[in-house]
Amino acid sequence: MYYDITKQTIIKPSNRNFHLHCHNNYEIYMFIEGDAKYVVEENTYNLEPYDMIIIRKHEMHRIYHNSSTKYSRYVLSVSPEFFREEGCEVYETAFTDFSHVTGNKISADTVRTSGLYNAFLRLEKYSDAFLNVNTPIVKSVITEILYLINTASFSSADTSNSRIKDVIAYINNRYTENISLDELEKIFYISKYHL
Repeated sequence: MYYDITKQTIIKPSNRNFHLHCHNNYEIYMFIEGDAKYVVEENTYNLEPYDMIIIRKHEMHRIYHNSSTKYSRYVLSVSPEFFREEGCEVYETAFTDFSHVTGNKISADTVRTSGLYNAFLRLEKYSDAFLNVNTPIVKSVITEILYLINTASFSSADTSNSRIKDVIAYINNRYTENISLDELEKIFYISKYHL
């Protein structure tokens, strides 16, 4: 299957259980409740209920909980193959063309007014709370979500670190090379322990 959908609720979240990671798929993350911020690469986004974060392939990301307040979220993971299998390659643009995208966040207001929030509710309903996700109607709603993401406005990060952005760009341009922390420390004048 070229997609996966989960809804998670944690009564007392701990940052020890959430690590920086990346995927080969695209991830659509909708924050439902909690006290948290989301980091994608060098950008940090403060989260309000129903904010959506779009994570592209190989982007490092994680959530940081500001407190142990109850936390809930939806995550829809979509493989690049889904776009070809479902004949909706044009909707992959929001995940691959960075020329018109300024960030990773779609604000809660936009999520609600664009129909994205209602589409996630339908996705949950039509899949029997994500227990039966391999049906034509579920694929149709996922395609609708991808369409709506392509029509939505993205928000810039609340904070960004330009030095880290430079390090990430350096690594991304040389990802096939063997790069050490010692090398990065010398090039960017940042302690390897801090880095």
